[in-house]
Amino acid sequence: MLEFERVFLKRLQKLRVPMFTHCFWRGQADQTARFVDGKSKAKWGQNPHNFGCAIDVIHARKAWALTREQWALLGHIGKEVSVQISVPVVWGGDWSFYDPAHWELKNWRELNWTRAETLEETFN
Repeated sequence: MLEFERVFLKRLQKLRVPMFTHCFWRGQADQTARFVDGKSKAKWGQNPHNFGCAIDVIHARKAWALTREQWALLGHIGKEVSVQISVPVVWGGDWSFYDPAHWELKNWRELNWTRAETLEETFN
């Protein structure tokens, strides 16, 4: 995911589109709060952010306040990057639960995780 983020943001920078990663990893308290608030459909341990397998990329000045057309263009660019660097990702702008800032590894659930707490325990 780090390689996708690096190349995607570099590509956007070359196009003079000021974007940055707002969220890469999300801990248990934050994930639970987002689930309770209805901002996420996933509980703790069910979201790729809990494993560092997703990013939310937003505009440096407009944050999430981009038009659907602007998000669609970013989606197209991100998908191109994904193919070019052979990192399969899924874009949240293609979902019925529209989340255009979100990018996740396509196969994140298939990776060999021992427990959801590992990353959080490492840093806390």
